[in-house]
Amino acid sequence: MNALYHWSASFWGMNYPYAKTRNLAAMGYFDEETMKSFTDWNCRVMAPGELDRKTKELVAVACAYMIRCLYLIKGHAKAAVEAGGSKKELAEVIRTPWR
Repeated sequence: MNALYHWSASFWGMNYPYAKTRNLAAMGYFDEETMKSFTDWNCRVMAPGELDRKTKELVAVACAYMIRCLYLIKGHAKAAVEAGGSKKELAEVIRTPWR
């Protein structure tokens, strides 16, 4: 297990007993219509609206944390920080005390 994975997994409280790897071949199990529908929905959710991008990304981090998806957590956490979010805000949305 590489050091970055170990740090991020343990930071988010996900101490998997094995190294999780992303299998992109699994995407082949979804048909084009399903993937297009998801992509379109995701674009509509993240489009400018009443909530700013940072807030939407923080909500996405909280949702990803609840389903314990390290890939989504990392992606949305990065996007939240790029949108102006802080490490303290990320910790708050998952109720983890920041050290």
